[in-house]
Amino acid sequence: MRSLTLTPSQAAESPISRLQEDILWKVFLENTGIYNDNRLTTTRHTSQVCRRWRIIMLNAASIWGRCIDLKTLHKSTHDWFQEVLFRSGNALLWITGPINTNKTLPPDFFFTFVNEKWDRIQRLNISDHPHSLFDFSDHSVPTQYWSTLFKKPAPFLEEFVFYYTGKTRVPPLPDDVEDDDDHDIVDNGVEAVES
Repeated sequence: MRSLTLTPSQAAESPISRLQEDILWKVFLENTGIYNDNRLTTTRHTSQVCRRWRIIMLNAASIWGRCIDLKTLHKSTHDWFQEVLFRSGNALLWITGPINTNKTLPPDFFFTFVNEKWDRIQRLNISDHPHSLFDFSDHSVPTQYWSTLFKKPAPFLEEFVFYYTGKTRVPPLPDDVEDDDDHDIVDNGVEAVES
């Protein structure tokens, strides 16, 4: 049976090895599309292919910033989550997935994290999670949180999606918020949002 392992000279001759780093970077960036459910896993695997790709990936903060995938990260260790954040540097963030807590994350983890990173978030595409340990029955916590957060400027926010599955209780709107189409839930500091 023939071996599939390439010698260093064979690998150097492969067509992909001739691509310039900026072309490879663009290919790697394409793998991080917001609706790619495997973008974090793909990015991690890409960083482990070879030394050259690893160097490119570890210097690509904008790629790691697009990989804050809560569904995948909730299954990981806290150390891996911190490593992904470290690799994202000061890049803009794409945060997707269910708001979930588990035994390794405190119930207010998501709220604290988003509040701390609010000025770097470009896309926030989240949903509730029916199996979260967070107690949504205390309506004051999430309502107060969102009300406070939306008053802060979000200079790079381009997309905010909250998908409600209907399997958790939604807190009522605060008394000072009217339920109409003219209400702006986000502070006017959100200049990057397109309507």
